[in-house]
Amino acid sequence: MATLSPNLSITMSQRRWACVLDPSLFLSQYGLLLVQSLGEILELWIARELWHILDNPDFYCKQPKFAMLHTELEQSPERQMVARQNRMQVLKNWETVRAKTPPTHLKLFWMGDRPGESFLPNSTDLQLMERWEALARSLDERSLQQSLPSNLLTPTFRDTAALAAVLGSAFILTYQPSGDDGEQANKPPEICLVLEQWGIPCQEIDPLDAIAAIERENLLQLMISTGLSKFLWAGLHLVVLHLVVPSAFTPYCKASHSWQIHAFSEKSEPALPCFTNVWEGAQGFWYRL
Repeated sequence: MATLSPNLSITMSQRRWACVLDPSLFLSQYGLLLVQSLGEILELWIARELWHILDNPDFYCKQPKFAMLHTELEQSPERQMVARQNRMQVLKNWETVRAKTPPTHLKLFWMGDRPGESFLPNSTDLQLMERWEALARSLDERSLQQSLPSNLLTPTFRDTAALAAVLGSAFILTYQPSGDDGEQANKPPEICLVLEQWGIPCQEIDPLDAIAAIERENLLQLMISTGLSKFLWAGLHLVVLHLVVPSAFTPYCKASHSWQIHAFSEKSEPALPCFTNVWEGAQGFWYRL
């Protein structure tokens, strides 16, 4: 029987987990810390619309209510004031970091308005941008049909959901803010509430679910390795959200009404799948870390 030489070593290469940071978590006081820590071990993505917010920090610092979550606006006036101050500080921190850090060192991936304004993993197929744009556009139309109240953060949730859907294996990392009493809120994360309003049900997974337990353990081990455990003890209530969108990888129409994404051509529109209700049957599943 043949044996391996004692001098021979085999290294297994495994792609990092893809994770999309929820806008509410990205804009929280923990956002910058999570990017700097998790960007080392995860393929970390953010929504395009977040850059539009970070590109206009002065506007949001003068009008912080436009960057406030609905759950924050439901809190007491005192906690709303704290939330506004925290948001302004976060925007200033990101402004400083971006001024000193080239995009290649931000430990983030994103899809911009054009391929040249994007930062993608080397193996990324540019058709991914086409699919993402179509999913985001379809979800935007779905949200408009609901005629529900929104704020300037609504497009960031739209882009985040479409991004998680098109990446396939990616999960969304979000969190549950504390209530007025400082304790963990029992409500689902804000992004889940928004998706529910758009007709996409989000179900909490039983804490004893075997699959969630395995995934939770793996993620916690990764976070412990980056030194994040102390922040979990300090009250950072992280939540993992998985989106199931059956139509996300449906082949796109090639008929005469099929368009190229406008990012590649000024006169064209995003290509849509061969049916209109792209988010039909979509659902979310979330659990606490």
